[in-house]
Amino acid sequence: MGNVGCPISLKITDTCVARINAAAAVLIAVISLFWPNWFLPLLLAGDFFLLGFLEMKSPRSVGAKKIAAVLKNCRKVNAGPKLFAAKIGFWVSLVIFICAVANWNTAYFIFATILTIAAGAEAIFEFCLGCKIFPIWHRITSKLKAKK
Repeated sequence: MGNVGCPISLKITDTCVARINAAAAVLIAVISLFWPNWFLPLLLAGDFFLLGFLEMKSPRSVGAKKIAAVLKNCRKVNAGPKLFAAKIGFWVSLVIFICAVANWNTAYFIFATILTIAAGAEAIFEFCLGCKIFPIWHRITSKLKAKK
């Protein structure tokens, strides 16, 4: 099948927006680790849903774009990997929300920590976990489609 890369999109974003957006997600996730509740994961899930599935501006992305407008040396990158990562962020945030509602505290902390680490990697190191997961996802879904 060859080497499968990140999902390609016709949309472009810049690295500063992605990193600031990720930093905001880290901040919200860290707050939720110290103040476990259902509201913050639901807020993140909604924000990630707007970004990843509807490809609309979200409150975090609007703020990130305003902050990034004053920064220099921001590289333009394909938005596809970031959209895929936002979809993963949505599902993880939704799981955190469900854990909060169900009072599954250990699972809540595990998934909130995973979200914090993944978003932190993007914010600090510009390491897109979605880019690493997509080829695996693509292989699995391709095999499942081939079996049909």
